[in-house]
Amino acid sequence: MILAAILTVMGVTTYGEDGPSAPVGAEALDLGLPSGTKWANMNVGAEKPEDYGLYFAWGETTGYTSDTSDGHLFSWETYQYVSSSYDVVDIGSDIAGTEYDAATAHWGTPWRMPSKTQIKELQENCSSEWTTQNGVNGRKFTSNKNGNSIFLPAAGSRWDCELVNAGSVGYYWSSTPFDEDLACELYIDSGYVSRYNRIRTDGRSVRPVRKN
Repeated sequence: MILAAILTVMGVTTYGEDGPSAPVGAEALDLGLPSGTKWANMNVGAEKPEDYGLYFAWGETTGYTSDTSDGHLFSWETYQYVSSSYDVVDIGSDIAGTEYDAATAHWGTPWRMPSKTQIKELQENCSSEWTTQNGVNGRKFTSNKNGNSIFLPAAGSRWDCELVNAGSVGYYWSSTPFDEDLACELYIDSGYVSRYNRIRTDGRSVRPVRKN
């Protein structure tokens, strides 16, 4: 495996294009979190922090853009982990770093999807504000410890054959399932930040994290 070229300056780790699928400009931002988790500066499939990136059903690693003309249907009928009798296939109690992790599949190890616990840690150790960055609505999370920040665009969701709530809501998958039909997500809008459990077939954004 070819290792990424790494440069760390002022709490920001930059991963060059020689990394295993890590995009040019990907950064791991140190938000001073107790666990040592660092959050990426952009979504999977994005080229810059304001880009929506790709949308994934939970546990699937094939992503789709915001352009619904691709004809992809986000539904139980197309979900990869449903049996012929429409029983949901168990893919684990935490898919972080596994073959079902969209962040690892696209950016390489040790990037992974955040767990429910890591999302809670982000909420509890950062202040957040609804803002517009380069013309894109979203929520900025700023560390209570060191002042570093990340921007999460309100990319909306792909549901059925539609793109919904783009510009007003952001939905970000965690690696943590809730039950056989639902998985935990980070939800953001102009007045609210929370964790919800959503249908696994919905197309959501993925924001990678890593510990080093």
